[in-house]
Amino acid sequence: MFSTYLKSKVPFVIQDSKLYNRLKSFTALQAQSKRMEENVASPEALKQLRELADKEFQNMVDGNGLAHFVSIVLSAGNFMARTNTSKDAFAFELSALTKLINTKDKDNAETLLHCLIRYFDKKWKGRFTSFMTEDFQHLLPATRIDFLEKISNHIQIYVKQSDGDLLVDKLTPCMVFDADQMARLQKYLCFDAKKYSMDKLFGDLMTFKGHYENSLRDVRRTKEKHVERKQAQGVIDEIEEMLSQGKYRPGSTRTYL
Repeated sequence: MFSTYLKSKVPFVIQDSKLYNRLKSFTALQAQSKRMEENVASPEALKQLRELADKEFQNMVDGNGLAHFVSIVLSAGNFMARTNTSKDAFAFELSALTKLINTKDKDNAETLLHCLIRYFDKKWKGRFTSFMTEDFQHLLPATRIDFLEKISNHIQIYVKQSDGDLLVDKLTPCMVFDADQMARLQKYLCFDAKKYSMDKLFGDLMTFKGHYENSLRDVRRTKEKHVERKQAQGVIDEIEEMLSQGKYRPGSTRTYL
């Protein structure tokens, strides 16, 4: 039941059982368009959004960086949890990556993630260190996959209003993901799509991406400072050695014209 008032304050009532789903779909499209600050209500924009999500699926399965880093996290977790009665784990939920910053050193200066990145960088000699930036360039748009899921749900319950109603025909092709790609992703990450939604998956990856990039900057900044201190100490050691041997005379190499 929908009721409103005309500008002349004259009320009218319209009752249509088939109108609700259509209005709900349009409302969802309009609300999401404002939230994303771009026009995603067109089939072309929805198709582009789905293609970006598919690309991130492929990056996760084909990219070596994530696989190598996850293996290090798994090894570290087994080592930290090792007891006389414990058994090694063979996998963990991807959401655990967002909790690596919760474990900190005694000085509260660095986290477990800092240590893992430093080891990861050394183990692979910097080959995969920037994998979260290089392999997941389209991660932010892909996090909006929840929008595609909402529209897909509306399409499933939508009832055509007439023979010329092309809403479902226009939007359905934009909602279809690569089935093989989805199956590979679920097998690769060992998760149940019914319990761990695509929306949650990309949300956790986006959170971890921020943690990883911030920690990587800290690690690189600390490394640069260490190199600078080492170079400065080398100069001081050289001067001290020259002084002890009587070879250092400030200004002795100056040439005046």
